[in-house]
Amino acid sequence: MMRRPFLAAVATTIVIVMSALVATLVPWSVLTGSTTEKTAVPGTPKDDRAPIERAPRYVALGSSYASGPDSSGVINTRCLRTGDDYPHQVAAALRLDLTDVSCSGSTIPDILHRAQPHRADAPQIDAVTADTDLVTVTTGGNDVGYIGRLTSISCTNQLTRATMRGVGVHCRDEPPRNPPTASDFARLEREMIAIVEAVRLRAPKAVVVIVNYPPVLDPRGTTCASVPLTPAEAATTVATFDGLRRATDAAARATASILVDAASPGADHTACSASPWVYGYRLPAPYHPNADGRRAMARLTTDAIAASGFSAPTTPR
Repeated sequence: MMRRPFLAAVATTIVIVMSALVATLVPWSVLTGSTTEKTAVPGTPKDDRAPIERAPRYVALGSSYASGPDSSGVINTRCLRTGDDYPHQVAAALRLDLTDVSCSGSTIPDILHRAQPHRADAPQIDAVTADTDLVTVTTGGNDVGYIGRLTSISCTNQLTRATMRGVGVHCRDEPPRNPPTASDFARLEREMIAIVEAVRLRAPKAVVVIVNYPPVLDPRGTTCASVPLTPAEAATTVATFDGLRRATDAAARATASILVDAASPGADHTACSASPWVYGYRLPAPYHPNADGRRAMARLTTDAIAASGFSAPTTPR
């Protein structure tokens, strides 16, 4: 008969021991159903889970060689910006959160200092903020009158030919600009450096990528029916492009920015080549990148960004 009290005592002891173990291993909030958050011990992490990876914030600055004007696919009529311009293609390929403020006709003052007349509500640089991770820049052509002068001359030449054939053609009532000088290109280089400095002032951690232009003409100045220039005009066009390229590349080196060289491979894809990246003299965007050219610029830019080791930033949970 003494066995029952003894067994009862043993059972009670086991229950007490198990209760102590449960209390040690299971939080009291779970046992009681309480949702009150436990206060973290100072100096220890509150949550040691891996941080969340967010889409990098990407801002595209520049003029029409960035905004990609064409006869279709325009998503912003003020800037003639297309949905397949190279910034949009880069953003899709790398899964970036894009703010594209590139705008046809813009110059560097429109990027840095003022809202582009009739096309923008603020300087492009205002789109760059402290949390911007990546910025691309393609600009400078309008500052030295590259495409504007080329278009004006081509129209005049077409007008002369059309008049000789009795066809009515009208060009803009504005004389072509004089070819840019060495001082013009030196100023352009300084202004492009200023763009990078302004970006880094606003977004110190941002990676800056400068994308140069694919050429309209090859280094020999070869023309064709779609590029109505005289040999002398072609030579001046090549010289202007070369100066633009040198200034752009020098600005990239001076600021340690990533340089995307569309000019070198583009020499095999000029307007008069068998597989052009740029249109000849045709509306609505004479001498601008065609669909193949926009894809090529996007591919070159995507490859350069990937090769740089650029990766998605993280934020704490």
